[in-house]
Amino acid sequence: MKRILVGTDFSPESHLALAHALRIARRLDATLLLAHAGTVIEPTAAALAPESAVLVEYQKIVAEHEVENRTRLAELVREVQAQGLKAEEHLIDGFADTALRDAAEALDADLVVIGTHGRTGLKRLLLGSVAERVVRLCRRHVMVARATGIENALPNTTYRRVLVPTDFERLAEQAFEIALSLVEPDGTIELFHSWHLPLSTTMVPGRAGEAALEPVRISIEEGARAKAQALIERHPQAAGRVSVTVFNESPARAISERAEQGHDLIVMGGHGHRGLSRWILGSVAEATVRHAPCSVLVVHAREREEAEAAD
Repeated sequence: MKRILVGTDFSPESHLALAHALRIARRLDATLLLAHAGTVIEPTAAALAPESAVLVEYQKIVAEHEVENRTRLAELVREVQAQGLKAEEHLIDGFADTALRDAAEALDADLVVIGTHGRTGLKRLLLGSVAERVVRLCRRHVMVARATGIENALPNTTYRRVLVPTDFERLAEQAFEIALSLVEPDGTIELFHSWHLPLSTTMVPGRAGEAALEPVRISIEEGARAKAQALIERHPQAAGRVSVTVFNESPARAISERAEQGHDLIVMGGHGHRGLSRWILGSVAEATVRHAPCSVLVVHAREREEAEAAD
């Protein structure tokens, strides 16, 4: 990951995102692309009242605000460069979620790093968060930064305990490789496989049902551990620093619960669903972004990689 796009609105949350990005850029010798999404004036407003004094005044305020933000962005870039890192400034147009997605493609970013303000209750249910929408829309890797993940987000903090949920598919292995590149030399990685049988003891009642399902559970767990060991063996740098956990629970719930055991970062593949089924079901990655107590890096496949995997 050599080009890291950092979305900023100059809030404490976006400063936290920058702290994560700084740490990763130092480790990987990457260039930071600091981007601020400009204010959007709805076209309908200008079309319906082109000569409105109120609208003209509003446009003037927006223009002044953008000049101020451009100045703040330039200052932020200079601060980063003063630390010996490569950095660029990019003022982008549009709403933050789609603007960051488009900028990531246009600037050929390998990773997008954003903070999350977070919402609760009905408002969040209806609107989601910008962070979740970026995870959903972007085809580049996305990190959603949280303070609890790096000990109050001091720039010199590190990733010492990394959780890597895995289904042993290609994208999950890529997530594992990225985790290996980010974890500290003395840090540890936990490979975490969560599985859940569609057929449960509630559908096969009684002790007879439990007895019938036990061999299946044993087989699944043994198979998962064997795949995890094979994955570790394919990456010699992982020797002695990777543990394996297999858990019988719905992945969307189990991952966040496992991360509460003191992990600094979650790195995971972002498969998700498409179309109506995705809107109804959501994705495990989005659910993890929503509920995890630490920062989450969601690994996306590029279109070419998806096509190759399909072949």
